[in-house]
Amino acid sequence: MNTLERSLLFFYTETPLHAGAPGGTGAVDLPIQRERMTELPQVQASGIKGALREVFRSEEAKAKNLELSLFGHRPPDDSLQAAAATDAENHEDEHAGALAVTDARILLLPLRSARGGWVWATSPLVLQRLARDIGGDAKTLPWRNLRPDNDDQVLVGGHSDVTLGSGEQRSVVVEDSSYAAKSADASAFGALAELIAAGLPPGEVYASVRERVARQLVIVPDEEFFHWGRHGTEVVTRVRIDPDTGTVAQGALWTEEVLPSEALLWSVTMMSPCRRAKKEPVEAAKLHETFVNELRHRTRILLGGDRSIGRGVVALGFREAR
Repeated sequence: MNTLERSLLFFYTETPLHAGAPGGTGAVDLPIQRERMTELPQVQASGIKGALREVFRSEEAKAKNLELSLFGHRPPDDSLQAAAATDAENHEDEHAGALAVTDARILLLPLRSARGGWVWATSPLVLQRLARDIGGDAKTLPWRNLRPDNDDQVLVGGHSDVTLGSGEQRSVVVEDSSYAAKSADASAFGALAELIAAGLPPGEVYASVRERVARQLVIVPDEEFFHWGRHGTEVVTRVRIDPDTGTVAQGALWTEEVLPSEALLWSVTMMSPCRRAKKEPVEAAKLHETFVNELRHRTRILLGGDRSIGRGVVALGFREAR
C-alpha cells in the first residue's frame, strides 16, 4: 500500500448531473445515486472510472498502452470479429488497471438564498471526511473541526455576501429556512475557502468562481445538510412526443432527478505501479503524473447520463493527498 500515489479529483458540475440509480420507489421515477446512511448525493466509482476510460480510450498505440495500464484489459467486445477470436487472443493481456477511484462525495451543494444568489453549503461531517481523505492534523487542516453551535445556526466568512441584517442579528435564508449567521474563525474558514478554491478547475475562466467561494460558503449543521441533500436537488419532468399526433406518447411521461449545476464533489484516486506483465514496469509516481497531465489538457469530461440533452458536463480540479 505504501507504493500508492494518492490525489483528490474534484468534479464541478457545469450542467445538471444525472448519475442514475435503479428505478425509484417514491415520487421520482429516475432518482440519482445516494449514500445509504446519509442519503447524500454521490457518483459511484464505476461510473467515474468508465467516464475517465472514455477520455483515454484510443486505438493509437501509445494512447492504447496508457489506457490499458491505467484501466486494465478492455471489456469483451460482442462483435462477430471478437466472438471468432481465440481464447488465447482474448486473454493474453489480462491484468488489473493501476488506477483505483472512490465514489465521488458531495462537498458543496448549491442552494437558493435570499441574498447573494445562492449559498454553497457544506457540513462538519463532510469536512471531516475531506480531511481524512487529504490527510493531516489540526495544524495543517485547521478547518476540520468547524461546527455551528446549534441546529439553528450556520457559520459564514467575515465578508459573506449571503447574510441579511447586521451584528448579532445577521441571518442566512436558505430556500424556505432561516438560520442565525455566526462568523467562523477567520483563519480556519479562510484556509477552507482557499483549499476549495484550489480544487476548482484551473484557468482564467474559473477565476471569478474561485473568488466567490469565501463569500458564498456556509457551514450548516449535519442534520440540515442531510435534509437539503435529500430535498435540495432538482426534479424535472420529461416527455416523449408522438410524431404523428404531436402530443405526449402514451405512457411516455416521467420524472427525473438531477444534481444541480454549480455543485462540487470529490473522489480519491489511487495509483499503483503498472501491472502489465509484458511491458516494462512503470512506477506509480510516473504513471500518476502522466494521468494527471493528460486530464489537465482536457479540463472537462462527460459524467452520468442524458448527454444528448446537455447533462453531465463536469470540470475537473486536482489536489495532492498524503
